[in-house]
Amino acid sequence: MSSSAPDRTPDLIADIGGTNARFALSDGPGSTPRAVQVLATSAYADLAGAADAYLQHAGGPRPQRAAVAIANPVTGDRVEMTNNAWRFSREATRTALGLERLELLNDFKALALSLPLLAGEALQQVGGTVPVAGTAIGLIGPGTGLG
Repeated sequence: MSSSAPDRTPDLIADIGGTNARFALSDGPGSTPRAVQVLATSAYADLAGAADAYLQHAGGPRPQRAAVAIANPVTGDRVEMTNNAWRFSREATRTALGLERLELLNDFKALALSLPLLAGEALQQVGGTVPVAGTAIGLIGPGTGLG
């Protein structure tokens, strides 16, 4: 008797900045993002509009879950972006996209959460001469608001 894994819809993943919204599909932890597309945020009224346009273009089964990193503070249901005109409700966005789950978090928090998963060769030593295992790892990045 053989058993096969149940069909699973991909997850929607996105990185939303002041200028661009980057979307992709993920088939699970460790998988390489696929169907990557970059959309101009100015072309859409909000996250739901941009994500829906992306999903229509990507085709295939609609994701049931999404994880979105956004260049903005994320507290509560209401998001008012500081670096573009998008204003939206997290819950209304989840409902509009037909998602069971929508994770929305600050983009630098998303990057910081990934740091412990990086291989040693992906890290750059700053200060000192030899990296010390188990010590602090830092994250530096410009983002839209730098200059």
